[in-house]
Amino acid sequence: SGTVTGLAVGGLPDGTVDSGTIATGTIVDADVNDLAASKLTGALPAISGAALTGTTDEYFQARISSQSIAASGVHTLNITSDFTGGVTINTTADTITFTEAGVWALNLFTNGIKTGSGNARYMQVFLNLDGTNILDTRATVYNIDGSYEYYTNSGSLIYSFAAGDELKITTENQVACDFAGEDVKRSNLNGRRIS
Repeated sequence: SGTVTGLAVGGLPDGTVDSGTIATGTIVDADVNDLAASKLTGALPAISGAALTGTTDEYFQARISSQSIAASGVHTLNITSDFTGGVTINTTADTITFTEAGVWALNLFTNGIKTGSGNARYMQVFLNLDGTNILDTRATVYNIDGSYEYYTNSGSLIYSFAAGDELKITTENQVACDFAGEDVKRSNLNGRRIS
C-alpha cells in the first residue's frame, strides 16, 4: 500500500537498519561523528606527516670547536653544526638562530678546558640571547700547584624563543685557556623544542 508502519518520532527503531539496507557509497565523511577506536580494524591507510600541525619534535646540537681564548674580556666560542632542527647554525658568525617561535629545553656542557698556571682561576660560560645572558655557568679552582687544571661547566634552561632570536655561546675567564684535546669534542649546546 506504500505505507510504512512502526516508525517512532525521530526515525526508525534501533536495530532495523543494517549494512544490507544501506546502498554502497551513500555514507559520506560528514555523516560519521565520534567513531570509536574499537571500530577501526583491519589494514588502515598510511598517514602522511606532511599534514600534521603543531608538532614539537625539533632538535639541534652545536659542538664547541677546539680554540684558544685570551685572558679577560668576553669572547664568543667557535661552534660547528651537528643537527639543525628548528634553528639555523652559522659557523662563520658562531650564532644559533631560531627559525620559529617555541619553548625549548637547552643543555650546555663544556669540558676539557685547560688554563696556564695561576691562582683562584675561574671560567664562566654563558648563553647570550641578542646581547643578554640568559644562562651563566661557572667553575673555579683554588690553590693551583702550577700545572694545568681542567674545568667542567654545565647548565640547563627552559626558555621561550621567538622566531629570529639569536644565541651565542660566550666565555669570560681569568687567564688564557684552551678548549682542546679529546674531551672538548663532547662540549656542546643542544636543545629540544617542547612546545
